[in-house]
Formats: sequence, C-alpha cells, structure tokens
Amino acid sequence: EGHYTKFASVSDDTPLAAIGLAIDSERRILWAIGTGSFLVDGFDQDGPVVSGVFGFDLASGERLHAYTRDDVDFGYNDVAVAPNGDLYLSGSTIGFLPRDGDAIQTLETSEPVFGSNGILVMPDGATLITSSYPAGIAVIRLGDGETTFLRAPDNVALYGIDGMYLYEGDLIAVQHGARPWRLMRFALNAGLSAITKATVLELGDERLVATTGAIVGDRIHLVG
Repeated sequence: EGHYTKFASVSDDTPLAAIGLAIDSERRILWAIGTGSFLVDGFDQDGPVVSGVFGFDLASGERLHAYTRDDVDFGYNDVAVAPNGDLYLSGSTIGFLPRDGDAIQTLETSEPVFGSNGILVMPDGATLITSSYPAGIAVIRLGDGETTFLRAPDNVALYGIDGMYLYEGDLIAVQHGARPWRLMRFALNAGLSAITKATVLELGDERLVATTGAIVGDRIHLVG
C-alpha cells in the first residue's frame, strides 16, 4: 500500500548509514551494514571510518548483534548470508564473520578484489561472487580463497556493478557505473569462469538511477 514505518535504529556515539541489507530467513535475522558517511548528520570527516554489520530480530526489530571495525579504509558496503549462516561483507576489503564468531575477519583471496560491491554466496555455500566496481566480477572459492575474474565477450563491460543477485542460476546486476545505467542478466558457464550471454533488462530509465534492489518472485524492486 506504500506505507512505511521505522523497523530498527541504532543509538550510538558514532552515527552510521544503513547501506546493504540481507535477510537470514532460517534464523529470522535482518543483517544491515552500518558505515560512517558524510550523508549522516554528525559524521566526523576527520575521524576513522567506523563500519560493520548489525543483526536485528526480523519480527521485533530488536538489535541482537553488532560487529564493527575502524580500520577498513572506506568501510563495508553490502552483506551476503551463506547457507550455514556465515556472513560476507563487501567494501574496501572483503569481510568474513563466521556464524558463531565474535569479530569481523578479513577474507584472504589469491587475487586482490578492490572496491567490492554487490556480493552473494552460491547455494552450495562453496563459492562467493562479488563485483569489483572498477574491474569486473570476482569468483572466490571459499575453501582456499582461490580467486578468478569472470571472462566475458569483448562487447560486454563488467565494471560499475553495484547490487548483484542470483536468479535461476544467472546473475542479475545493477550496473550504474556505466552510462546510461542498466539492469543486466548474465548467464554463467558450468565452471563459473565465464559469462556466456548478457541481456539488458532495463536501460537508462531517467526516472531512477538504480543502485541496488531485491528480487521477489519474478520481479525486481529497485532503489536509487
């Protein structure tokens, strides 16, 4: 019906912006990235950037978890929930929070993944896929951190991807770093090493420059 109410907030000495969101349906937790931002009243541009992830009870909005760091350059950006409840955070570095952990760790990768943004874990829990905003899409084997970047046809650009989701085995990507912005669907090969087909779903709608979204059934709801 278009009505909205405040679900949750965090009272703290350091004001944070809520950015990436992900729901752990099995454990009924909403995970939210909180990052210091110039867009938030009271932000100290000369201080360290505090960034982390907060977990809220999905029914009541009660804060259940809070994990932050102040040594992650420009902070975290988005969050993905693995099937076992582990969390992976994109941003200036890739963060890893085990389901029963008490601190955000830095995920070690065989290749650097700078400026990671959209992030997801494959259903088998063995592979992490994340965009590197200036470079493309990285595929990370979680068992040992082996990292490769998806190959694509010469006429398919993979930079500038923000929100990224899995749908029927394909990647759905909000690519707002390109001009005009576009919503893309990328088909992957079986080995998760290359894009075999790229389809433009939406191109340059001036009513909204999308940054991210959420898939519900066969529809994607975009925000920007």
